[in-house]
Amino acid sequence: MCHADLVVLGGGLAGVLAAQTAASMGRAVTVLDDGHRRASDAPCALVHPFVGGSFRPRANVAEAWAASVAWFSRFEAHVRRSVVRRHIPWTDAGARLLRSWPHVEALAHTLFPHVVAPTAARAVEYGPVFAVDLQALLIDARADLERAGVTLQTGRALELERTRARWRIQLEGGASVDAATVVVAAGAGARTLLRPHGDVEPLGVAEGSLAWAPGTMPGPFLIHGGHASAAPTRRAWGATYRMLEGDARDPTEAMRALDARLRAVGADLPPLSQARVWTASRLVDRRTRTPWVRALGPNLIAFCGFGSQGCLWGPWSATRLADVLATAS
Repeated sequence: MCHADLVVLGGGLAGVLAAQTAASMGRAVTVLDDGHRRASDAPCALVHPFVGGSFRPRANVAEAWAASVAWFSRFEAHVRRSVVRRHIPWTDAGARLLRSWPHVEALAHTLFPHVVAPTAARAVEYGPVFAVDLQALLIDARADLERAGVTLQTGRALELERTRARWRIQLEGGASVDAATVVVAAGAGARTLLRPHGDVEPLGVAEGSLAWAPGTMPGPFLIHGGHASAAPTRRAWGATYRMLEGDARDPTEAMRALDARLRAVGADLPPLSQARVWTASRLVDRRTRTPWVRALGPNLIAFCGFGSQGCLWGPWSATRLADVLATAS
């Protein structure tokens, strides 16, 4: 059995942020990652503060956006900035979206140098926002952790057990790790690990698919039901998003519908038949759509449930994680 001070379960964006936060507090950190495909390996993620079916800003969104911009700016080679143009459909949902714009317009002007209120063509612009090649960025971020003294290990955690005021992490293959503190940042797998130690009923697993291809995309990033954007060497469009429990929509048909909608507003994209499709699962709180940053037991901390918005909320949530780590017992 290996012994460790603080173990982070998961090597995606949440795991990297958790390890960075704990290490900055002087903790000896080990990251355990199973190496499987995860939501954080997205080939291109569009990051902007006004997500969802309403422009009404969520609490702390300005702080979250500032933290996200600051953190991702450390990895400029994997980030591309542009204005985003959001089209508002001629539907009841579009009408609700349009009515919500006045609630965010003043904030938009404080966050961005470029803001265009809804036009006759029913489009809103703001920016610059950014698109990031998250897969490539995380390779660099994990290398930074190793240089800072964080231990990165490959291993799949199967079970957490409280033993003698410490945690035993049972790994696939029979090995185990003994830890004083555990941060569960395992994405979709966090629900299984946390279930014996707290109420995880609000957490659900969602699947997302994204079409992508090498190259870039001229003009602004676009949002119209889905989004089209481009990191420095990859363009991506989509994305489908469905709960795996109770949502029977066909992701292939959903992708085709999004593809057609984005082309209708001028997205310069290769044929969908020539694109690669990336699919992964992520964890989301179905009730609040807010991340879990909380202690679920003595020195057992959940840092998960970011859904499709980890790039926006992750860096700011790491400051909340620092508070939880400081008070955990």
